[in-house]
Amino acid sequence: MKTQSHKKVSIYLVLSLLGLYGPLAHADLMDAEKAEELARKSFAEKYLEFTGDKNVMGKATSVDGKVQLSGAKTRFNSDDGVSYKSDLTYHDFAFTTPDEANSSQNKGNQDPQAKKSERDLQPFVSGHGGISEGGGSSILERTMYQEFDKFKKQEKQEGENDSKRKEEEEKGIKYRGVYKITTKEIFENPKKKEASAATGPQGNNASNPQDSSKKDKEKDKVERLELREETKKTVEKIGEESSETVIQAAKDKESKDDSNALPQELLLYDAAAKATTSMWNAAMANLYQRRVFKGLSGDSSFFDPPKLSEEQPDCASWEKTQQEKLAKVNPQERQERQKEFDLMKKGCEQMSKMSFKAVNPGYEVDPNNSKVEILKERGPEKEDPFARDTRIQLELISSVGKKTSDLQSNWKYEEKDEKVQLKDSLNNESIEQTMGEQLESYNNQLKEAKKAYDEIKSEAPDILKSEVDPEQFRIDPETRSLMEINQRPQLGFADVGVDTSKLSTPNPAQNYEELIKNQK
Repeated sequence: MKTQSHKKVSIYLVLSLLGLYGPLAHADLMDAEKAEELARKSFAEKYLEFTGDKNVMGKATSVDGKVQLSGAKTRFNSDDGVSYKSDLTYHDFAFTTPDEANSSQNKGNQDPQAKKSERDLQPFVSGHGGISEGGGSSILERTMYQEFDKFKKQEKQEGENDSKRKEEEEKGIKYRGVYKITTKEIFENPKKKEASAATGPQGNNASNPQDSSKKDKEKDKVERLELREETKKTVEKIGEESSETVIQAAKDKESKDDSNALPQELLLYDAAAKATTSMWNAAMANLYQRRVFKGLSGDSSFFDPPKLSEEQPDCASWEKTQQEKLAKVNPQERQERQKEFDLMKKGCEQMSKMSFKAVNPGYEVDPNNSKVEILKERGPEKEDPFARDTRIQLELISSVGKKTSDLQSNWKYEEKDEKVQLKDSLNNESIEQTMGEQLESYNNQLKEAKKAYDEIKSEAPDILKSEVDPEQFRIDPETRSLMEINQRPQLGFADVGVDTSKLSTPNPAQNYEELIKNQK
């Protein structure tokens, strides 16, 4: 409970603030307008400088939303034309791809061992990491590639040690490249349980009780792939160092080297909004590119499965490359191949339009027509582990405060899986919280602010005449997305002359088709 002395300190603070701003009422009106105009001009210059920092996501822009070439963002990436190269720029594939950098090193080498050393990159390991910084790679890309290279070489040396591998796998844990793979065996598959009940002694299609018992004991194996602990720490360090450059860029020039100086709050809001949108877009792209590739990989021995990426972002891009193959087929075969092609194209387009919340979408034979396949949600039992984790991530971002236990999944996540590391700048320490816990902490602070306001008003009713209720800004769990919460405050930006309609982040894409349209 607050003591009387605490209340007096609070009142004194309010009186001091009123004393500070009171004389402005007697200042010359022209002076006030000049000061306001000077403040707006100063912020406009600072905003352009800030958005030009390499680790502030997106292009450098003026306060009216016009794209500028400024600061560290004057260099263009060769493949996507984006006018910045952040330490966190990351070009990846959601599926296995050839390690072109490794192959190019062995080009022309006649040694048979060199041919054997050719390898594929794991999903989400960027091929750009195999080229130098001068060639256009980012710190994050190079670091992930180096980690992959290190562990692949280590695996090659340990390849003959089968006993060690077996010992690991008996525990349900194995390591491949940069990933730690945990396997769990699920004994109670709901669908199998229902099937057993329907075909058991009480079912309409009664069968041998021994067969029913055998079905009950069938095991489903479910995997989860996470970065190795040492790789995760290395990657997180890059993120922490990058965030420090953003904080530094948000400080005034004269206080950049002052560790106690505070950055401009509006600029950090702007950076948070852009970073959150970037995270959403990257996860959306990875989810759908993985879904389309996995969903259509086995549909043809003639056409290449759609490997959607930045270079080939949509189904139309994939179609162009496959039409070239189709044109080389003789007329007798072309008609049959055309049907095959049309089905794959339709599948790519349909999957691109499905909601990100769809659980394991894929094609199955239509129960009403065995010659037709239909796209449907097949449920969580056999969902791809990469797609599952990305879908869960997007669902948590889209509904802050939701728990993984409330979502459909074939994996039982632990509470630690939902937590992120936060830096408490006041106490200079790190804490871990789920988004739900962060929301609860925020709402509790609003309660405390309301309590403090009411106490001050009861002590000095003549000073605070207007009604203020901080709790009007309360955010209830599962009512807002992280993009909405991390949006730029319109009032604050309007005060410094920023056109918030042009700077506000567009509504996030809800499927891959929308995502691609937003990028054009």
